[in-house]
Amino acid sequence: MIPLRKGIFVANDREAGIIDMHDILIRNKGTISCCMIARNEEEFIASAIGSVKDLADEIIVVDTGSDDRTASVARACGAKVYHALWTDDFSAARNASLAGATKEWILILDADESIASDDHGRIRELIARYPDSAFLFEQRTYSNNSSIFGWKRIDEESDVNHGALGYFSNRQVRLFRNDGAIRYRGHVHENVEHDLRDNGISMSNVDIVVHHYGRLEASDRVSRKSMLYLSLGKDKLSHDPENTKYIYEIASQLLEIGHAEEAAEHIEKVLQTGLRSWEFNNLLGLAYMKLGRKDDAVVCLRAAVDIESNNPDLHNNLGVALMEDGKAGRALDSYREGLLIDGDNANLLRNAASACCSLGMISEADDYIRQSLAIDPFMPQSHAIQAEVLFRKGDFAGADSALKKIRFLPGTLLKVYLKSLHLYVQMGMIEESEMVLENAIRDYPENEGLLYLSGKIFELKGDDEKAMAALHGLIASGSPNSDVLNSLGCIYERRGEFGKALEYFSESHRLSPSNVQISVNLGIIKGKAGMNDEAESHLRQVIAEHESCGAAYNALGCILASTGRFGEAMEFLVKAVELEPGKSEYYLNVGLACEKLNLFSKAIEFYECMVRVDPKMAAAAKERLGRLLAPASS
Repeated sequence: MIPLRKGIFVANDREAGIIDMHDILIRNKGTISCCMIARNEEEFIASAIGSVKDLADEIIVVDTGSDDRTASVARACGAKVYHALWTDDFSAARNASLAGATKEWILILDADESIASDDHGRIRELIARYPDSAFLFEQRTYSNNSSIFGWKRIDEESDVNHGALGYFSNRQVRLFRNDGAIRYRGHVHENVEHDLRDNGISMSNVDIVVHHYGRLEASDRVSRKSMLYLSLGKDKLSHDPENTKYIYEIASQLLEIGHAEEAAEHIEKVLQTGLRSWEFNNLLGLAYMKLGRKDDAVVCLRAAVDIESNNPDLHNNLGVALMEDGKAGRALDSYREGLLIDGDNANLLRNAASACCSLGMISEADDYIRQSLAIDPFMPQSHAIQAEVLFRKGDFAGADSALKKIRFLPGTLLKVYLKSLHLYVQMGMIEESEMVLENAIRDYPENEGLLYLSGKIFELKGDDEKAMAALHGLIASGSPNSDVLNSLGCIYERRGEFGKALEYFSESHRLSPSNVQISVNLGIIKGKAGMNDEAESHLRQVIAEHESCGAAYNALGCILASTGRFGEAMEFLVKAVELEPGKSEYYLNVGLACEKLNLFSKAIEFYECMVRVDPKMAAAAKERLGRLLAPASS
């Protein structure tokens, strides 16, 4: 006998009763080995195996070190289970599973995935009709988080959706011939594409879906996997430091686990080479937003849109950056461009509603947020925006109802809790704001940001002493935080301690010089501290850098008015209203300036607009209108 392949021998004499290679190939024609690797997947693996049990002729599971029932569950489901020592190498584990396969074709599946039974016949047809190809399937990762880049809504429910509202997807080679020359490469984000190309095997996209459920439920398995990918990715990069694919993977993982500065450093080096890539520009823009570098984020995200203008999610990211940079009008333009491409994008609709709120376009905001909630009713941010819309319309009961829905939704961000607190306080519902804080503690039991929230709620209740104690405690517990320092500045300003307020606003501005609101606060307090020339110069600089920031125009107008320069003040106060027509206090300031200039009819118009924007300003408007409309004394 002549050795042909490991473990297989060809007999020279068929009559000897030994099966030869020809017979093996005939028997294996069209057969499938489903190969999996798994570790601590007892929750999912039975479903994965069950989804292909009627398709695959054998199921191979390589366990890489589970300490749960993964292996026993797999065996009970009919899989052949092997054990392999984990060596921080996904390709090694994948190749161990391929080594156990004895059938003609390899089907790759993960333990938290499934293939619908309707696709079984189509897979059989593929391998029968195209015996010399490999096939890329669509992996759909289901998630109820519509803010994920590339998320798409599911229009029709089915068993394979597992109740998910949507998914994001990518393509991967999942079906190929069982050829010893085809093996995985790469310690992480492993693939067989290199070997397929080296062996002249074509790869075809097919409309068969692998359904992935690993991100559908909240779990620490996702963060553990991210940390593992990061570690293995850095090891790959150390051996090939100029590989842009590795750099992108590492930067993505760094950003996902909150290391935005390190992520930005990796991407900046790549873009400095002149690479024109929307992916790198988008990722750098997101990193800059995390770092508070809003102007830089806008530049990067605009570059990404210029390169890939048909991607609605890029328009959304650009809009978010513009909003954070105080440019609500431009942000709305970006959201609308994205909606021309994908009118059912929940992110774009929700953020367009937020921009409309900032611009005082309440009717349009109401329309956008209703559409967004119809697509994704489980996004806490959407309910907070709807609450703000209803508040602006004077419907406090409706706003309260929208905010109460957030209490039953997972994944609420701290900024959403903070918006809820502000709305409740504006409506005079202090007890409800305290309930929001309790829910925040439930969702973030170990988050230091809750100390900031507790300080804010004390501040909003008017209990300055407790608010300052909480905020000073937060400063003492770690490195200085510009938001905390800014809040302390606001409290000291309200208490009339302008020197202390100036100290905190100055330090906050030093830490976050690109934060336009902090910059405006610093200008305002300089004016209140009697430093009018410095305040004017500072606010003019803010306007030069943030030309669409209504708050800066309003603040400068107030400084000018305080020195009796009402004509100049009017120019800036009116501009503030034009830029941010949803801010009721801006109308009040214009009205007061009009009074000083004896433009009484104009003052009346602005006071009436103020009440339409914010019904709670009715008392202030009534007082001013009473003065203006009172008959002259004889």
